[in-house]
Amino acid sequence: MLGHAGTTPPEDVSIESYGRQAAALAAELGCDAVVGHSRGANVALEMVLAGGFAGSVVLLSPSFSAEDESKFLPILDRLTIVLGHLPYVLMLKMTAPMMRRSLPPTRRDPLVAELEKNDPRIIRRLMHGYVEYLHRSASLAPRLCAAGVHAWVAFGEHDMVKLADDERETLENCPHVSLVTIAGAGHLTLNEKPAEIAELVLAAVTRDSVVGPAPIS
Repeated sequence: MLGHAGTTPPEDVSIESYGRQAAALAAELGCDAVVGHSRGANVALEMVLAGGFAGSVVLLSPSFSAEDESKFLPILDRLTIVLGHLPYVLMLKMTAPMMRRSLPPTRRDPLVAELEKNDPRIIRRLMHGYVEYLHRSASLAPRLCAAGVHAWVAFGEHDMVKLADDERETLENCPHVSLVTIAGAGHLTLNEKPAEIAELVLAAVTRDSVVGPAPIS
């Protein structure tokens, strides 16, 4: 998304704004399905909640409420009130070595190189907008169900992003939403389990609820 990997961020960095931009791009390209990961999953979620996209969506590790998100992110955001962008300088320095250990060797260097282009000042601004977004409303799970789109919501087995019990119940009882777990994966399911994610994308394009990992019980 704009603002990452050395790109210029938009003036409005709210998730709702990113959702409008992404919906316009999807319409221009004639997309049948949209895949989003982590914060990008919330952008994809906003695309359908605002009515800007009516196709299928694959949401990898979305946060349906502030409570779902990793506790590290709001702490980091609060630290910036006193320390400015310095916490993100440290975070970016720590993230690259961590990713090198968890990413497949064939993708490790290119992805880390993109990560190292991030400007900590911009990342601070983007993450602050994301934290504010998560606190703007209650759980988004009922709204996803009410949107009526076909959605695949997936989390890694060891994901740092969680799903509250009431959110899980809402999504499990929604006829056009499939909850899946990616066995043996953490948060970076796109890179850790690309074959399983490809199956979810195929399911979204064909709207075949059978394709993909087993539903979370």
